[in-house]
Amino acid sequence: MLSATLYDQVKMAEFLIQNGADVNAKGDDGGTALHAAAFLGQYEIAKLLIQNGADVDARNNEGETVINGTMADWETTKFIAGILQLKLDRESVETGRSQIVELLRKNGATAEFSDPPDNNFWTMVGVGNLQAVKQHLAKGLDINAKNKDGVTALQIATLLGQYEIAELLVQKGADVNTKANDGTTALHSAAFLGRYKEAKLLLENRIDANIRNNDGATAIDILNLDWRTTQFVAQMLSLQVDKEKVEDGRNRIKKLLGQQVASLDNQSIVGQSLHEAALVGNLEGVKRHIVVKSDLNQKDPNLQGQGASALHIASIFGQLEIVELLIQAGVDLNQADREGSTPVHAAAFFCHEKILLSLLNAGAAPNQPDNKGTTPLDSVISPWIAVQNIYNFVDALIFKPMGKPLDIERIKTDRPKIVRIIKSKTGKR
Repeated sequence: MLSATLYDQVKMAEFLIQNGADVNAKGDDGGTALHAAAFLGQYEIAKLLIQNGADVDARNNEGETVINGTMADWETTKFIAGILQLKLDRESVETGRSQIVELLRKNGATAEFSDPPDNNFWTMVGVGNLQAVKQHLAKGLDINAKNKDGVTALQIATLLGQYEIAELLVQKGADVNTKANDGTTALHSAAFLGRYKEAKLLLENRIDANIRNNDGATAIDILNLDWRTTQFVAQMLSLQVDKEKVEDGRNRIKKLLGQQVASLDNQSIVGQSLHEAALVGNLEGVKRHIVVKSDLNQKDPNLQGQGASALHIASIFGQLEIVELLIQAGVDLNQADREGSTPVHAAAFFCHEKILLSLLNAGAAPNQPDNKGTTPLDSVISPWIAVQNIYNFVDALIFKPMGKPLDIERIKTDRPKIVRIIKSKTGKR
């Protein structure tokens, strides 16, 4: 529902509501689809949500009301829209917001207009609002505090190339070696997008270039990420990247470090996390993770907070050899992501027959429900006309931008076969 709202897909939102979607479901930040519609000025979707019972007084984890979303300044709106790769027209957004405020009040919204709390600090860092950042720090905000995603302000400034803010934070005593929840430092962030100036600043202030993240990769390893992987991770982080600029920046950082990063030692992860290796089908990369005893069931922090395992990713993207290798290595076959979906759900939904059979023959549960009670069989038994738009939507949102478009005709053809396989394992007819 949130994705349909973000991309102003009214018909998709109607379809989801008709099929039981919860209009008050909350994202990781506690925000609802109505929060998103209000922020983006999407009046028609806001009206649809309210007509179907959306809570007009809902608050997110920071205590912000739906009405608060209509008050965001244009620079912040543009910044967040840029991260989400949304094209907005200021006049349309502001007109829509005015209509939504009136709609909210007519439908009994009583929540007061509250000043967004200190989480706004990280937004100001991201948009490069130096004065606002100074004001937050003057109030005594912990300079090394992490936002809800477990990331520090210095890491955000470095990743997004906000050099003046990164410099201010370092001058004010930010710990350059602080790790995010995924084990990365600001230098990992600089290396990922080739932020040379920021990397130089960090190294001049004694950041440890040898710190490894949770996947065992150092910032030096990140400099060697192949472009396909870089593009995929950037897509998952909703970042737009320029190949020439990134590679030029990385080469300059390599020279700055004075390292021969082309050849890595046996304990290195060759610049790829387990999840990235699973995505692109890097069999040798996955084998190295097994050799160095990486946690094969770890949840990927980069996939928009979905908590997918490497087995999930390989099952989604049809990487049969990776799936079989992970099964042999003893991964948890029934591990659920944040939505309760298992690798069997993924293999069934995307109709990867051989992967599905490998999982089921290895003992994966054929009928484990997700958080909404949907089993793998449920995900493929609906009439094609009811689900075709979902496949088209997922294809446009994830697969096509990665250069790996879904073969939707294959999926349509193979769905009955997937149904038969699952029924044979569950005893259903």
